[in-house]
Amino acid sequence: MSKRALLIQRNNTARLLEPHSKRERNVVRVNVGNSLKHELAKFYLNWCLRRNGSETVTEAIFRGYRARADVLELDTATVYEILHSETKERFFGKALYYPADVQIVSCEAEALVEKMLNELEVK
Repeated sequence: MSKRALLIQRNNTARLLEPHSKRERNVVRVNVGNSLKHELAKFYLNWCLRRNGSETVTEAIFRGYRARADVLELDTATVYEILHSETKERFFGKALYYPADVQIVSCEAEALVEKMLNELEVK
C-alpha cells in the first residue's frame, strides 16, 4: 500500500470515531476501572502494533455506537478487545455494537502479558 493510500485509510478509520471523544493517535489511555493485567496487555498490544508501524487509538468510541474499543488499529480498521474477566459469550454480544466497517479480534490478556514477560526475559 502506498504511503498516501495508508494515510487515507487511517483517516477514514478515524472518521468512524466520535468527534468529541479523546482520540489521540498512538497514546495509551489507561482506565483504572480495568485490572492491571488488562491494562498491561493493552499497553503491550499497542507497543507491538506501533513497532510494526501501525497507528492506534485506545479506548476508541465509535460515532453512533455504544461500544468502546480497547485498541483500534487505524491501518486495518481492526478493533482489538482484550479479554480478562469477560467471557467469549460477552465478547460476541459486545461485537454487535461495533460498526460493520471494522474487524473485531479478541485477545486474551493472560497470553499478551505472558508474551510481554517472555520478551522481557522476566519470569
